[in-house]
Amino acid sequence: MSKTILLVHGAWVTPDCWAGFRKFFEDRGHKVVVPPWPYMDRPAEALRRSPDPRMAALTIKDLVDHFETLTRALPDPPILMGHSFGGLIVQMLLDRGLGAAGVAIDAGPPRGVLPSPTAIKSALPVLLAWRGWSRILTMSFKSFSATFANTLPMSQMKATYDRHIVPAPGRIYFQAALGLGNE
Repeated sequence: MSKTILLVHGAWVTPDCWAGFRKFFEDRGHKVVVPPWPYMDRPAEALRRSPDPRMAALTIKDLVDHFETLTRALPDPPILMGHSFGGLIVQMLLDRGLGAAGVAIDAGPPRGVLPSPTAIKSALPVLLAWRGWSRILTMSFKSFSATFANTLPMSQMKATYDRHIVPAPGRIYFQAALGLGNE
């Protein structure tokens, strides 16, 4: 089995969300690669302050192609692990014959699979945003605390939001909802 693990983050966060997983696997002798999505290779504060406008046009295919390039550049097929949209990306990479194995944690649904009620609830602000398909959107603290961090103690929610939450391309949510590009 591969000793390299490629971690794929989901929407609204940066690779920093994998810090605990990275340490866990590195402490056990694995090489862990945690690349950012395109146009997201800056600290969270900088991404919130001025997201790269090119992010608005990102598609699910763009993301999968990006991670395919990174996966193929590794010396051996890695174990792929992703969360949320990252989990969808992992499923699509596996479908392309990449990776030694894959783990999709609470993955975005591929075409033909209905999202969970919680996923629909968390996507509603994007899907209802004016011209959300062509914009970079930011998750509100209210939405974060209700759908992402609802099991965290209130005392940790704000610090976690400030550390991890960044803007995301609205287009990918519309594609997933309509079954475009996630097959």
